Amino acid sequence: MKKPHSGFTCSLATRLFATATVFLATVAHASALESAFTTFSQCDGSFFSPDIVAVLNQGNALPTGQGGKHAWLNVSNGYPLGDASRPFPHPLDVAGVKLLSYTTGNTDLGRSGVYYYWGFIAKGNMDEVSQKLRPLVFDNPRFRAGYEEFARPSRS
Repeated sequence: MKKPHSGFTCSLATRLFATATVFLATVAHASALESAFTTFSQCDGSFFSPDIVAVLNQGNALPTGQGGKHAWLNVSNGYPLGDASRPFPHPLDVAGVKLLSYTTGNTDLGRSGVYYYWGFIAKGNMDEVSQKLRPLVFDNPRFRAGYEEFARPSRS
């Protein structure tokens, strides 16, 4: 005796499983991106790890560098000082904010040494972007609006 709709049920179950698998992978990747952003917001060397670089470098599309336990997205402009930026092939979605590129830079402060900085270029206006990312910012009660930026001031 032939069972009615058995092929449809199997096909539907396969499609549901595949959809659930893609959804879970997407949720896991979104969570990993949010975790990477929180680590980034600590403003220390913990951001430069192979695991975080792997999360940011989807499909290994961007050049990377590695030295010892540290890894980074290679954004160099070829000069020892200055700013450089590298667009992501596909914007990264972090908490509903599209990160368009990764940027690094440094400035010679003379006797004080060289000041290094790194960050992301996001799509949207500063108020909206900062409001969406605020929950992910490390020590976010200190996250405040400045003149033309949002920053977390140093502890006194």
